[in-house]
Amino acid sequence: MIRTILIEHKTQSLQRLKSELRAFSGIQVIGEAQDRETAVNIIDSLKPDMVMMDMQLPEFSCFDVLDDISYLPMVVFISDYNPYAIKAFDKYGIGYILKPYSREPLEKAFQQVTAMRQKMNRELLSKVRQEIDKRIYTDRFTIKANGQILIVPAENIYYFEARHRSVLIHTYEEVYRYDGVFDDLENALDPEVFYQINPIHIIAYPKLKRMTRRVSGKYTLRLTDKGRTKLKVEKNFLKRLRDKYRADQEME
Repeated sequence: MIRTILIEHKTQSLQRLKSELRAFSGIQVIGEAQDRETAVNIIDSLKPDMVMMDMQLPEFSCFDVLDDISYLPMVVFISDYNPYAIKAFDKYGIGYILKPYSREPLEKAFQQVTAMRQKMNRELLSKVRQEIDKRIYTDRFTIKANGQILIVPAENIYYFEARHRSVLIHTYEEVYRYDGVFDDLENALDPEVFYQINPIHIIAYPKLKRMTRRVSGKYTLRLTDKGRTKLKVEKNFLKRLRDKYRADQEME
């Protein structure tokens, strides 16, 4: 049995990962953490064979945790699509899983890690970190639709919409269900391109046709998609977008 600890800050994502892992009889989940302090303490105290760790964590990174622990186990990284990360993992033979979670990638990562039994070491960790620190934002999204796997480039996206426990991706005239977590998009998307405008919508700024201030003082947006979508901007999300829009208007 491979004694495993899971590090994932989102409760929904953590529960989904645990659910997928039940299919693997050789994996024993002995602990989990959603914050840095707990992650460090539980790894050093339980000394697991393997840690599965999300790379994109709020207020701390997976590397912060790995820097702090005294005991280094085997590590499987969990990531959204990131070309630099994938290149580094492949180069150094490190196990990784791309979100959203599914059975086949999990099995492949476990086979790779258990076959090599390669525990992380400081030198290897430093090399991987140097390559991954060349920050790049997610530029494509993997969609499952009608039994097929589709790739939606970020440049084709007009806006994201939180819907129940998933995310809707809106392109010019199509809508796709993305099996991810809306709150995770903030770290995955280029902040120079994508702006959150209310608790359930993130727009692609280049797809913005106009921004209008109503008599009430509230703002609405009109996008350039086929349906000319109209969305409301809430006060808590207004300043960054308004500053960008005004600056662009002054330049014209």
